[in-house]
Amino acid sequence: MDTQTNVCLHEIRQFIQNRQFAHAQQRLRAIDVKELSDVEKAHYYLISAEVYLYLGKLENLNLLKVALDYFEKTNDHKEYAKGKFLLGWFFIEKGDYLEAREFLIESYVYYKRCKLVREQGNVLNRLAFVSFKIGDNRLALRQLEQSREIYSSLKDYDNEIAILINIFSIYYNHGELRKARSILYQIQSFGTHAKNHLPIIINSAMLDSLYFNFKGAFKIITEFPIEDHQESRRGAIYYENLGWIHLLAEEYQPALEALQQGLSISLEIAPKSDLVSQIKRRIADAYFGLKQYDKAKQFADEALQVSEHLNERVEIAACWRVFAQLDAIAGKEQSAREWFAKAIEMFAMIESNYDLAVTRYTAATSGLYRNGERQALLYMARKYFETEEVAYFVEKVDRELPGHKVAAPPAGSTKTPMIAVSKTMKDNLEMAANIANSPMSILLLGPTGTGKDQLARYIHELSGLTGDFVSINISAIPNDMIEAELFGHGKGAFTGATGERIGLIEQANGGTLFLNEIADATPQMQAKLLDVLERNSLRRLGENAERTVSFRLLSATNADLKERVGNNLFRPDLYQRLRHVEIHLPPLSERIDDIAPLTEHFLHRADLSVNGNSEAFARLVTGLENRDWPGNVRELKAELEKLIVLCERDIAKMADRVMADYVPERERLAALLERHAWNRSAVARELGIGESSVRSKINRYGLAPNSHLREE
Repeated sequence: MDTQTNVCLHEIRQFIQNRQFAHAQQRLRAIDVKELSDVEKAHYYLISAEVYLYLGKLENLNLLKVALDYFEKTNDHKEYAKGKFLLGWFFIEKGDYLEAREFLIESYVYYKRCKLVREQGNVLNRLAFVSFKIGDNRLALRQLEQSREIYSSLKDYDNEIAILINIFSIYYNHGELRKARSILYQIQSFGTHAKNHLPIIINSAMLDSLYFNFKGAFKIITEFPIEDHQESRRGAIYYENLGWIHLLAEEYQPALEALQQGLSISLEIAPKSDLVSQIKRRIADAYFGLKQYDKAKQFADEALQVSEHLNERVEIAACWRVFAQLDAIAGKEQSAREWFAKAIEMFAMIESNYDLAVTRYTAATSGLYRNGERQALLYMARKYFETEEVAYFVEKVDRELPGHKVAAPPAGSTKTPMIAVSKTMKDNLEMAANIANSPMSILLLGPTGTGKDQLARYIHELSGLTGDFVSINISAIPNDMIEAELFGHGKGAFTGATGERIGLIEQANGGTLFLNEIADATPQMQAKLLDVLERNSLRRLGENAERTVSFRLLSATNADLKERVGNNLFRPDLYQRLRHVEIHLPPLSERIDDIAPLTEHFLHRADLSVNGNSEAFARLVTGLENRDWPGNVRELKAELEKLIVLCERDIAKMADRVMADYVPERERLAALLERHAWNRSAVARELGIGESSVRSKINRYGLAPNSHLREE
């Protein structure tokens, strides 16, 4: 390469490193490309593409491909990896995330081959963005943590801050505001490294806004020197977020002005990008606030068109929310409810929790919902806002809920006893009580033996429904009998059908249909069940007549239905219909406080009283609390029934027998860890608890390899 050209390109790289992209662009324009050799042109095209991408100008794609072809032929893996990285970046800007992922993975492989660690960190960062955009947040967070470890090892604080900003963004976008706030504190601890950084400024301002601290938000964002970024993607992002803060503050005209400025820049840079869809949708929100409904509809339509092209599911759902509000204003109640339902389902599916809570609150206060359904929407919104400490919305919900949130009914108010001393189970029963009197479908999740069937009966008894509670164990019905069992049959429908028979679904008419082990439903059954839910009618086997059915749907599984959907083993549309609300029942090992009252309850059912046996009962409970209980409450019940027989109904003997097997938890855990070579996942599986619980216990007891030999 010519010495003068080499020096010039080196200067441009320095400008890029110092983020002086305008200077880099000027220096590039001063180079006469016609005078360059093939190798110089290849390097020039690569650097040009990088500068223009930083400036938000999607140009020179063909020249980038020319450079790639050259480096591939010369086996220059480092520059070839750089070209693939830039192509991946280009397709990110275009919103083609699947295409971007392919190029980025190739780039990572070549950088790894070259042992270029910093560059691997850069690629992992971009891959995390792609993973986030296609909805795989767990993978995105893992990729970001890998990238952060690389930068931390290199003492590259600026890039480590950038990664923390991206981790913040994932928590922020999914409404995990307390986690986002914690990450922001970590960023701010870097001191001068974190100052005058646009993403930090915008993220700080937006977090303040979501907590309705608008004075602080405006102070933060307006102090940023925007002059140097007026015509770049940074400028568009700045004005979009400034507009959003005004929107949250219900200052609709200033919001509109800022958003229109951001839209103008975005349309120049990339007219079909995610930035355009976001800004147009927020303009629709601004026009709705100004009561200019025709313009709100126009911009929501335009935003939806772009977001559907990019598969921007957050924006798609947000547009549906606008349509719901517009139809509610226009008195189109049925279509408004349908738009709200679609928006809520989408936000729930992608776990956009802040938007989900806001949409539930907006729906509840739209005048479209009554009684139990309205209360359920408000309760679930409040539950989220209370958890994330958004006091403004908690107060708003409380004004809509006379008497504030409804607590769980007192013991004895239903036929089905539910034991709850632990906070988790109390919260579950409170949730059940507050949504019982609504038509929402509920999906009960948790390991085998945690009481999902009991909770289903409990919800039915609180629902006020006069029909039957019909429980169906999906896994217990042979495949060739499913249709007849669920839908019933007419006379002569098949050999042996000598008369009519009502199906289990029809039996639940006016009551509750509980589908246990729903994950075991065959594809055919899933399709038929979805059809019933969509049409509210069914046909008996061998009949043509449609029969209308109306029931409350509850379902349960110990499987990961979301994972099954991802593996094409369960229909995503049915999954969404089942889970308007999810309730997670914890394993018994995570609700130790409930073992004593559960034990007393099971002894009482066997006509054994603990009165006068308090010391023996206490010893019995101590022994039971230190067992693993992989079978959960069901296993505890079975163990107590066995002890009652073996110990001749003597509680003291029962306590002696249990305590004979007693081993302190610290010793048991240490032994298990050693046996599994400190494989925490294997230990968690054996104990029937989450891996995070195992890690927590390890920290609590100060365990390390062979530490069980030491003193506590």
